[in-house]
Amino acid sequence: MLALRAKLSAPDANFYVQLLDVDDAGEETLVNDGFLKASHRTSHTDPKPAPVGKAIDYKIEIRAQHYRFAAGRRVRLRLWGGANDALVEVPPVDVAIETGSRATLSLPGFAAAP
Repeated sequence: MLALRAKLSAPDANFYVQLLDVDDAGEETLVNDGFLKASHRTSHTDPKPAPVGKAIDYKIEIRAQHYRFAAGRRVRLRLWGGANDALVEVPPVDVAIETGSRATLSLPGFAAAP
C-alpha cells in the first residue's frame, strides 16, 4: 500500500501507482499496480469530493502479487494521474504531494535495508 498526503486543486483526481522491479541495466518489470479515485478515498459506494486546497491522506492499495525481488534488484514506484483502462477520466487537476514521513510504501514480507 502507498500512503500519501496530497492537496488537490479540484474536487477529484486519479492516482495510479505501479510497483516495478528494476535490474542492473535499468530494465523494468511490472510487479503489480493499484489505483484510487480521490473521491473514493473513504468509500467506493458513497464517494465524496475531496476538499479543494486542503491536504488530506490517501491510501492506494497495490494489488497482491506473489513475487520475489532478486538480491541486488531495485524497487521502483511510479505514480501518476490516471489509468485509462481502470479509472474514469477527470478534468485536469494539480496535485501537490507531501514528501517525507507522510509518504510511505508498505509491502508484505519486505524489509527495507538499514
